[in-house]
Amino acid sequence: MTAIRVRDLSKSFTRGRKALDSVFLSVAEGEMVALIGASGSGKSTLIRHIAGLVEADPGESSAVEVFGETM
Repeated sequence: MTAIRVRDLSKSFTRGRKALDSVFLSVAEGEMVALIGASGSGKSTLIRHIAGLVEADPGESSAVEVFGETM
């Protein structure tokens, strides 16, 4: 079973700067994953989307699902 599924996720901030650009991610139940990257690469923004704290750019066909529930 897929625990987390992120499909085509994009997020822009002021001045058109994209923090996330068409991100795809799938994490299976029980799988351990590390999210690493340089400062400003979008790690926290991705986690905030998965937690349902922020929304993707309007008009995008993105989806974030956690255990089958759309966030």
